[in-house]
Amino acid sequence: VVSGRDKTQCQNRCNALKSYMANYHVELTRPLADQLNLFYTLLNGNSIQFERYWLQYTKDSGIAELLFGLTSNLGSNIGFYLGRVTHGTAPDTNTAIQNSRDIVLYHPMIANEGIVGAMTDSPHCLISGETGKGKSFLAKLLMFYMTFLDVQILMTDPKNENHAWFEEAVKDPEIQEDYPYFIDLMKTFHYVTLDPNDKNNYGVLDPLSFLNGAQAKDTAVALIEQVYNLKGKDDVKREILEDLDMLIERKQKGEKVGLMDLIEMLKTSKVKNIAEAGGLIGQLVKNSILQLAFSDGTSRGLNIDYKHTILSIQGLDLPEAGTKFEEMNDSDRKALAVMIPLAKFCQYFGQRDRKQKTSIIFDEAWTLTATRGGKRLVKELRRAGRSYNNQLIMITQSVKDAQSEDDRGNFGACFAFDERSEREDILKFMDLPVTKENKELLADMKKGQCLFRDFYGRVDALSVDCVFPEWIRAFKTVDKSNSAKAEREFV
Repeated sequence: VVSGRDKTQCQNRCNALKSYMANYHVELTRPLADQLNLFYTLLNGNSIQFERYWLQYTKDSGIAELLFGLTSNLGSNIGFYLGRVTHGTAPDTNTAIQNSRDIVLYHPMIANEGIVGAMTDSPHCLISGETGKGKSFLAKLLMFYMTFLDVQILMTDPKNENHAWFEEAVKDPEIQEDYPYFIDLMKTFHYVTLDPNDKNNYGVLDPLSFLNGAQAKDTAVALIEQVYNLKGKDDVKREILEDLDMLIERKQKGEKVGLMDLIEMLKTSKVKNIAEAGGLIGQLVKNSILQLAFSDGTSRGLNIDYKHTILSIQGLDLPEAGTKFEEMNDSDRKALAVMIPLAKFCQYFGQRDRKQKTSIIFDEAWTLTATRGGKRLVKELRRAGRSYNNQLIMITQSVKDAQSEDDRGNFGACFAFDERSEREDILKFMDLPVTKENKELLADMKKGQCLFRDFYGRVDALSVDCVFPEWIRAFKTVDKSNSAKAEREFV
């Protein structure tokens, strides 16, 4: 309340107070006539029954701006904190998070439990976008949250980077002193690094060692076709199929067999070109990454009884995403070939026990669609799904890797980071209209921001947020140089 002995003094004192508060960036307003009463009356919760003569005129556009029937809710009603809904544009993700009041919760394992109002029962999750936008960060955040649930986790790490960064975080003296519970959590991870130069790893991904019947046969053929072109070689392909049938029958009788036995059977054929094919395949396998998938039947296999397993492959040099098959060299094809039995192994992991909830985090999933019949492999990975209490978190470069004509809607939750070459495809996949404004929305997204479609079918922009500094330390993928730090300081 400002008072004075007369009107002039009141006005002078009001002006002085307004000027003083302006120094603190606080704007004061001096009401006229009934403005003060109207201000208090229009506050939420106040009755306006006695102001019957105050009228508020508006147009249909004004009513539309009130957004009747719309909501900014995103994610699930319960679950872990994932970030905040992005409103407008901001110079960086942290600013966008600070400017938003709408938090996003997400429970990764409830989509297949018959949630009322959900648009899908699929437990699977897609994370797509170009390199460096935040896909891996989000995937690790989801994985760490799931460690608190009764879920057995298998994460593939084709780039073989997580173990080193996780161990570096654990060895940090500051983290050891300030975050002992984080150290305990990290001890629950079991790391399996497949080294093709280690004889103990020979054949651990041999499809004949952990698959049976048609699955073993189809996977073996797909693996061989990736490195040896069978097109126009019907006699060789027929021999391979017949020999595989024989090996599968021998396995059913209790014998130990593997794909190295197939190579030997081809090499000893009396038909010249078949024998030559066996010799060539044998040479392709020798001293290469393919040794992981070809065994003599005596390999000990992988131990997948741990609760949290991170599976990586040493020396796996994947080609660039989008490389055409015809442009790949032998090394590229071998790397992609190994991903085929790896995907089947993940499927086997998820289908072992219907009662055990499992989650497969498959990184670099584009490598499957780059192989012959790869989309079928992706579809098979999702097949376990609801009936086996299995969830697939698929991390890939393109939303196209996740869809085909007959199974487009098989992901309950979708996180689409920007990919400049396919913004129209992203918008269509997320069921958003392809407009100039929506394309600009994608283009303006900073690292850590994406479009999120939850299992209720709601879509909005999400700024991913992790509130645990020790987790952020473990999620690093690169070390910032002094130049990069200086560049950030002078923004």
